[in-house]
Amino acid sequence: MSWLFLVWVWIELIGLGTVGVGVQNAIAWGVKKLRRPLVFRRVEGISGKQAGLLGLLLFLLTIVWSWRVADGLVSVVFNQGGLVARMFGQFLVLPIGFIIVVARSKWFQKLEKWAARDIVGAFPTVTDRLDR
Repeated sequence: MSWLFLVWVWIELIGLGTVGVGVQNAIAWGVKKLRRPLVFRRVEGISGKQAGLLGLLLFLLTIVWSWRVADGLVSVVFNQGGLVARMFGQFLVLPIGFIIVVARSKWFQKLEKWAARDIVGAFPTVTDRLDR
């Protein structure tokens, strides 16, 4: 057995429903944050300190990049980079993007409210927790 499973069972033995309520609260919090309106604020100009720090970091990046080219590691990265990017997109970016699009869509919010009102009835749902 996995030690995570044993920890989950131990937590459930101490307080029944603790993990389920915690997961439901986390999902409600995440959906509430996703449904906030997307607002872009005005970006101020950069100061002299910030410009100097940016220049220093770019200089250091150039030095590290030249070392990696001299060692021959950049060609290895470029040869395997396509596979890494495809795996990253398939297993992380696409699912997270799909969840964000669905949680922010109006049709899903209407479906969720209909299901909470007509199907679930008296049981507390994520929508109830969002209204708090």
